[in-house]
Amino acid sequence: LDFTHVSGIDFSAAEAFGRMNRIVHRREVAMVLANVTLSNEVGKALEMVGLFVDEGETPAPKVFEDLNAALESCENDLLKVLHEKQRFSTHKPEDSPPVAIEQDQAHRPQTSPWDNAYGSPRQNFLHEAATTAITETREPEQPRWQGFKQPLPLLLQAFQDLTDKSEDFWFRAVRFFTKRDFVK
Repeated sequence: LDFTHVSGIDFSAAEAFGRMNRIVHRREVAMVLANVTLSNEVGKALEMVGLFVDEGETPAPKVFEDLNAALESCENDLLKVLHEKQRFSTHKPEDSPPVAIEQDQAHRPQTSPWDNAYGSPRQNFLHEAATTAITETREPEQPRWQGFKQPLPLLLQAFQDLTDKSEDFWFRAVRFFTKRDFVK
């Protein structure tokens, strides 16, 4: 949630964010807040309702001072999940039986009341995307450089389709990269 254009928040709205955090956590979704600091009005209001305190099984949302840091955190979390799934995946698509995709319009879930009311093609696009994703999904080859220390894996991943240079070539460039954090 990006709070860039939010200048203030009342108690009931702040409480609602606490409820939303509990709801999304039950669905295994992490709440991420961008452009929130404890020194601004929004941050103070959210802190007063206890949003930044872990509540038993419900963790506090991740809070970032700017949108770029929040998006980077989300991207990193997604990449971690992707790499874990790739590492622990043991089956190949050709080993699995083909997945049957229901073609009947009546059996497709209605995701919005407007989907069928006005002849929206949304369901057709969703069905087409699902069909394409299931039939075109291939197990990616496991990169051998996945266990290297950063920033080498990032360099190899970024340039893997653009060059045929080996890890030895890119290892020499690692010393020119340093992690730096900048204040907004």
